[in-house]
Amino acid sequence: MIVRFIVSSLAGGIVLFLLGFLIYGLFLEAWMRTQIADLPGMMKEEPDMIALAVFNLVLAGMIAFVAENWAKARNFVDGLKVGGVLIFFYSMSVNLSFTAFMNVITSISAPIVDVFAMTFMGTIAGGVIGIVLGKMRGSES
Repeated sequence: MIVRFIVSSLAGGIVLFLLGFLIYGLFLEAWMRTQIADLPGMMKEEPDMIALAVFNLVLAGMIAFVAENWAKARNFVDGLKVGGVLIFFYSMSVNLSFTAFMNVITSISAPIVDVFAMTFMGTIAGGVIGIVLGKMRGSES
């Protein structure tokens, strides 16, 4: 069980990292910068890649834990459901918290786009996690 959790978390973390680079690093970066208040020093010029990698692994670990222990996901579709639902609620809570407590977001469209982007990423990562869990479960039998 621990090995399945670690391997599926690594696979999901890699997917989240790559999709995050494509979605946030390439497609949405310029637009997102226009949606955030221009506060000096708030954004780093370059992200801390170690923290970013650990963030993706922790997020994938949450999906993998639920998929393995509670949802019993063993295929792509089961994983899609787990990842999509978990990350939708996670990203909604984070974005609503930022909107409620901070003056950094300049329009409501940024949190909405972020929720869609994060949910998409979590859905795909969940699918990959489901595949890995199914393959590893099958090899145990």
